[in-house]
Formats: sequence, C-alpha cells, structure tokens
Amino acid sequence: MSRIIRGKALSRRQFLKASAGLGVGLLAASCTVPTVPPTSAPAAVGSEELEEELNVLNWGAYIDHAIEPFEQKYGVKVNIEYYGSEDEAITKVKASPGTYDTFNIGVGFLEPVARQGLLEPLDVSRIASYEDMYPRFKPGPFEVDGKIYGSCYAFGTNALMYNSELVPEGVDTWEAFWDPGFQGKTALVDKAKDQFLPSMLRLGLDFTAPKVEDFDQVKQSIKDRVKNMRTLWTSEDEAIRLMVNKEVVLADAYDGLTAQIADEYPAIKYQVPKEGTYGWFDGPVLLKDAPHPNLAYKWIEFITSPEVAKRVAEEVFYSPGNSKVPDMISAELRQKLNLENPEDTLTGLQFWVNLGPEWDRRINDAWTEAKAEAGD
Repeated sequence: MSRIIRGKALSRRQFLKASAGLGVGLLAASCTVPTVPPTSAPAAVGSEELEEELNVLNWGAYIDHAIEPFEQKYGVKVNIEYYGSEDEAITKVKASPGTYDTFNIGVGFLEPVARQGLLEPLDVSRIASYEDMYPRFKPGPFEVDGKIYGSCYAFGTNALMYNSELVPEGVDTWEAFWDPGFQGKTALVDKAKDQFLPSMLRLGLDFTAPKVEDFDQVKQSIKDRVKNMRTLWTSEDEAIRLMVNKEVVLADAYDGLTAQIADEYPAIKYQVPKEGTYGWFDGPVLLKDAPHPNLAYKWIEFITSPEVAKRVAEEVFYSPGNSKVPDMISAELRQKLNLENPEDTLTGLQFWVNLGPEWDRRINDAWTEAKAEAGD
C-alpha cells in the first residue's frame, strides 16, 4: 500500500507531493523490514504477562501511525514487515510459522485462512474496543464456524476514480472501462477478483452466487476490459502516479485511495457506478502459534480503539470499524468518508464472499489468460 524507504513508510501526503514527475524506476525502488524471529517461547495466552516485542505483518502507511504510540504506551518494541497483498502475507505466514503475531486480513480471505488453521479464535472479552464495532462487524463476517477471528479496522467500497479535468461530464458506469472512447486511457488493478466483480456487475449477474453457465461471457468481458486498458497497477503508489501525472483518465479504485489522492488533487473523483459495487473490510487477527499473544491482544485492542481509529480516518482516509469515530471527526471529513449514516450504508452494502477453491481457480485462470492474451 505504501512506498517503503529504509524500512519506513512515507506518509501519504509526503508521497503525493513527491509523486508528480517521478519515473517508474524510482517508484519501484523499495525495501522491507526483515522478518524478525520470535525472541522467546510463546507466552500462555491466558496469562496477563505482556511480552517485550510484537511481530506485525501489515500494509505500510496504513498502520504506521499506530506503532510509536503503542510502543510508548506499553514500553515495547514493534517489529513490522510489510506486504503488498493478502496472498503475499499468507505465503509469508505459511513459510514462517510461529514468527508473526498478527496481520490485517481482508474481505474474502479470513474464512479460508481460518479454515486452514492459521488463526487463533479471539476471546473478545479481552478487547475492550470490540463493543464499539458496528453491528455489521460484531462478529458478522469475522465469524467462522461459530468462532470470532477478527475485529474490524476499516471498511469501504471498491469502484472507480477519474480525472474530472479530463472528463468534466463525469463517469458513472462500469461500462466506461469497455468504452472505445477510453481505449488506452484506463488502469486496472492487478487482482483477479477485482476484474471478475466489475464484469459480473456490468452483466447484471449476482457475484455472491455465480453460475458456471454464465462464466464464458464473464471471462470474455474480463478479456475485453484488459484489451481496452493502458496498463495495470499493483500498488497504491502506481495508481497515484498514473492519475496525478494524467497518464490515465480512469482507474479501478477504492474509496480510501481516492480520498488520499483527492486531498492533494481535488480533480480526482470517486464514483460508485450506477450498476452497483461491492464492499471491502479488514481487521487484525491473532495468528496460530503467535510468539507474543498477550501483546497481540493489546495491539488488536489498541488499533481498533476510538482514539487510533480516529487517526485512521484523519490520516489515511479510511472509514474505521469503530462506531464512535463519526462523532469525533469534522463534518467535512464525515462527508468525505460517507460516515454521516454509516449503519445505513453498511446495511445495504454487499461484500465479496469467498466462493471456494473451484471458483478461485476459475477466476484466477481467467485473469491469467486475459493478461497473457493482452501481452501477445
């Protein structure tokens, strides 16, 4: 999510101010903090003794604002390693069992990861901020087989962003990504499900209950979308560069990313298409065999607390899962984040659901094929 320099993430405002005119080579230059092995045998989760260190795996600037205050509050050290996608994070967790304590897991990933035995169920009585969560997330999608595996950090929608200087009439439809008038002017996120879902919505199909007999037309729709694009983006930094430098007019986006860009470049607008959209959420989990489980509980409580959740809204422009935040932020920011009536918004919002391994394979294969054909 963020550009990493010497193990630190630039703030979003710092990056935006430096983005215009930067070349691809410079943007690609990054590094991550090395994996930190556990410093001692895991403490008993039921004890009250706090460990001295915490090993966090997470997106970059998305969570960095919480690190120093947490260290100061508990007199501990947070070792953070960054990842670019949930798939990358899950691979890291599987490759290094007993190394990481926690990471933020997103929509569509929590259920299969829990079923694979990579997570510990949470005792929410140990997380004071849990009672502040919106009802949709308490436990809602964080429950698997009657057990709670996470607490909501942030939520929002996936849709599109466009440059209103270049398209003053606006863009209000998914169909624009297939429009010959936008040939070579769009940027697509390099994620299979985020190509499958817009195609389903464009075709008027239910993405929560897809039918095999419909998939050929969905697959062709994905291929046509790729043929019409200019490029793919794989990180927020790439998306920012493409939009700010006017290399593309239209791009796949989510609300928080667009709000970050628009804070410096108001011409960049976010739009939920008339065909509808899909929601996202994520939150911290406790990993199986976490070396510092007690401190991990404190971390989960801390980053979802009202005070820290308020900073999520103010610094990275995401809608926090803590229901107390709207009353703690400005009216302008509430409007920007669509938090005037968040419970109403959440009631009608459909989230991506895990469709199982067969559909995962089908969607991933279609995306791989579409990219291969576009490269020919």
